[in-house]
Amino acid sequence: MDDGRGGVMEQADWLAAVLRGECIDWPFGWGPRDCESVLLAAQAQGVSGMLLPRLDRYADPASLPAALRPALRRRVRGEAAAEFSRQIECERVLGLLAGAGLSALLMKGTALAYSLYPEPHWRSRCDTDLLFADRDAASLALEVFARDGYRPIPALGGTVLNHEVCCFKQDRFGVTHSMDLHWAANNLPVFADLLPFAELAAAAALLPRLGPHALGVAPVHGLLLACMHRLQHAPEGQSNRLIWLYDIHLLTAGFSAADWSAFSRLAMTRGVSGVCLAGLMAARRVFRSTLPPGILEALTQAAAAEWLTPARFATLRGQLIANLLALDDWGSRRRLVREHLFPDAAYLTQTYGARQGWRLPLLYLRWIGSKIGKALR
Repeated sequence: MDDGRGGVMEQADWLAAVLRGECIDWPFGWGPRDCESVLLAAQAQGVSGMLLPRLDRYADPASLPAALRPALRRRVRGEAAAEFSRQIECERVLGLLAGAGLSALLMKGTALAYSLYPEPHWRSRCDTDLLFADRDAASLALEVFARDGYRPIPALGGTVLNHEVCCFKQDRFGVTHSMDLHWAANNLPVFADLLPFAELAAAAALLPRLGPHALGVAPVHGLLLACMHRLQHAPEGQSNRLIWLYDIHLLTAGFSAADWSAFSRLAMTRGVSGVCLAGLMAARRVFRSTLPPGILEALTQAAAAEWLTPARFATLRGQLIANLLALDDWGSRRRLVREHLFPDAAYLTQTYGARQGWRLPLLYLRWIGSKIGKALR
């Protein structure tokens, strides 16, 4: 179907229109494969959970393929059941951490699911992100999880490139619980130190639905994290993933004048006005987010004097250069390059599905070749 601009409507465009509450005709084919293709796109964009209530409210059933709603309903039921298990598990492990004397902050998907969204399963995610005061605290937390039956997930490793450890466990219902234990609010060196744990903890808010030990980052900090997170995935072409833009949309919808003032001041003092402006403008373009003109003008003016621009994140090479410039000394810069090119062997063998042994040097050559190739493109 023509989208009114002389072109064919993309699946992401249609999904965004549905989420905006627009009554829009089904623009694709009416066969089972067409429905499945759109459902897969909704899953990839992270918006499957929100799609059904929007269609139920705004769409005429006769305007949609008969197979769409039942298929979507089955998926949503599965996501809601998995979320119920995740909620119980999250409350339980937060209690374990508190019992071990460890303070943790929920951030990103889980924090947003239980503070912004009417139903937590509307905010799809594959893991729970927990932030700790430092690497030692995260390591102690990993020991707590290990005693509880969690198994570590191989990661890139290193001290400059990576700021998290991950673990997972499957419960008796078959639901996999993945926990990402961070000691920096973002993995990229250029963002890692912008929001210290103590600052986030001082402004954190309770998330009552996850029990008495659940603290999530404040909305002002959450918006900054959301704007940084989308650019982290820009080299993969994922910066405008709908669920990440919808997070920004919902966060800004609840902002007061004081919140906007605090947010703009924070973005300017940390040198990420351009990064934040890009996230706000993307959310406005896709979801018609209402943004105060004065804030946009202030961020635009501040961004003009910043070295860290959104364009630096468009490619892996640009992102690497930004990370190198953000580091203080040549020793750290050399470590960053080394960690990019020579990840832990366990991570490499898991990535390529191969065993260690004589193949390992070949896997490193393959990895290095792929990294250099991506950086040159």
